[in-house]
Amino acid sequence: FDPKRPVHLTLKSTRATGEWSLRSPKNCVLALHLTELAKAKFGVRVIEYANVGNHLHYVLKAPSRTAFQRFLRFVSGTLAMMVTGARKGRPMGGRFWDHLAHTKVLTGLRQLQNAEAYVVKNQMEALGAFESKAERDRLRLWKIGWV
Repeated sequence: FDPKRPVHLTLKSTRATGEWSLRSPKNCVLALHLTELAKAKFGVRVIEYANVGNHLHYVLKAPSRTAFQRFLRFVSGTLAMMVTGARKGRPMGGRFWDHLAHTKVLTGLRQLQNAEAYVVKNQMEALGAFESKAERDRLRLWKIGWV
């Protein structure tokens, strides 16, 4: 971890379907609200954010490893409990998130631009903004300055 470098963070759940979908109206607002709370609480700067329904993407910068860990723990844990209704003494029966969070430290401007474009593309796809793969690829190329 390097506090000077941004991180691409992905949280994925195959159980996030139907009423547990992260794009359902209640959960979409909840995910955004928890992200805003965690940003303020732990001093994390979210550069890009996408809620795709079964996974979340963040491009963010954290002031320290501890702040990043607390942000991740707060968002993932609180969101999973609130979406599923799990409580202490009343588990939901299995894991909500598929794996540990996937993270990649972005080491250069090109990686940052690509990660930002990827997250924006995912958000637009979730909103149904593309009719074809060509449109999606054109946006990606435009975002990184190739068109």
